[in-house]
Amino acid sequence: MAESVHRELDVAIAGAGILGTSVAYLISRFAGLRVGIFDREGMAARHASSRNTGVIHRPFYIDPSRKPFFAEASSRSYGLWESFAREFSMPWHQNGTLEVAGDSRGAVSIRKYAEYAVKNGMSEKEFVVLERDDLRKEYPQINASAGFLSRTDTAVDYGMFASKLLELSQKRGVRFYGNHTITSVTEDRDGVLFTTRTREGVKLFRTGFFMNLTGTGSLKLANTMGLAMDYGLLLFRGDYWRIDESYSPGFGFNLYTVPRYPGFPFLDPHFINRWNGIREIGPNASLILQDRAYSGSGLNLHNLMDALYNGDINSKFRLLANPEFLRMLETEWESSRNRFAMAGRLRRYLPSLSNSYIGERGLGGIRGSVVDLNGFVPEALEFRTEHTMHIVNYNSPGATGSPYVAYSILDRIFRNGYLWKKTVKPLNLTPVRWEELASGIGE
Repeated sequence: MAESVHRELDVAIAGAGILGTSVAYLISRFAGLRVGIFDREGMAARHASSRNTGVIHRPFYIDPSRKPFFAEASSRSYGLWESFAREFSMPWHQNGTLEVAGDSRGAVSIRKYAEYAVKNGMSEKEFVVLERDDLRKEYPQINASAGFLSRTDTAVDYGMFASKLLELSQKRGVRFYGNHTITSVTEDRDGVLFTTRTREGVKLFRTGFFMNLTGTGSLKLANTMGLAMDYGLLLFRGDYWRIDESYSPGFGFNLYTVPRYPGFPFLDPHFINRWNGIREIGPNASLILQDRAYSGSGLNLHNLMDALYNGDINSKFRLLANPEFLRMLETEWESSRNRFAMAGRLRRYLPSLSNSYIGERGLGGIRGSVVDLNGFVPEALEFRTEHTMHIVNYNSPGATGSPYVAYSILDRIFRNGYLWKKTVKPLNLTPVRWEELASGIGE
């Protein structure tokens, strides 16, 4: 155990992913605060924030009645990301996304997307619904019964975004504590004491306010404080396979397919055109047992016990007894193990994608999905104590919406009276639209 406090902070942010760095960047605009951001890795966004599809999605596929906060965050954040990318000359490739349906049931979902898009703030110029005849005329190489084209979906590099946010935050006084794994959090009436494990040993920190934004680790960290005990966590890896450069699909957008299992929070595999020209197919959703298992399942006794007892065990067993869920797992695992199985799932919609074009394994990312006795929890969860905030189940489209989510987190903290005495007016810094976002906090 650390013998003395290593550093006193006003705000500690646990997790240097896309959400943690967005929060750090916004809060760095307020003078007089001692802010630290902590991560178990030595740099920002080493995991989920860098290992994803790399698309800023417009919220056409989000049912606003089921996921209202994610829908709003996605809608409000698009322009913020665009201004940020332009300001710092970062990738911004507006190539669009076509989501297609293979049967009449999927076509019903496609038509609902038009309703969702309008309700979620998309203009009618941003999208078009293509029925079977229109789809065959416009894109004869695609075999589907209907499609929804979102013209303004954009290919980016979220890892690059997060790294730039961290760099700018550090220039404005935020201190980055890399290679610090947070092992315990204890609250008292004056604030929070927490310990970190580092290469040099254990360190003890005190902070006035603690934000748990650690992604897949957030539930476990919240549980150490007795919070979110009725929820369980399941880990899923999304695998991608590279497409050979010689293959020409005849389009430059991303090709998505309507999910076969709409009751579960996973999309079927996509054909992805990344900002740097790399093309991949994926991801699937393979159940794994360890949050760094980028290959295999992570199966060993320690990981099995940790997976079972990370959060509520009953909610996991109920889901694992669901026959439809087990059928999905079988399919997903096969397309993780076998690249041709993944290609076969897409070939139904893209017949020209023969096995000869499927190359080596590409990017792989891991997400933690929170479950309760009713199944998968659809939206992010927030748990609060007097001096802590824990964001749990922050998944897709989390990266898309992180600027507005960061704003909403800080706005609630300021409105509750914390930090006011230690801050002055926001600094006048670029980019303008992020500054406007920061200037509205607490007003």
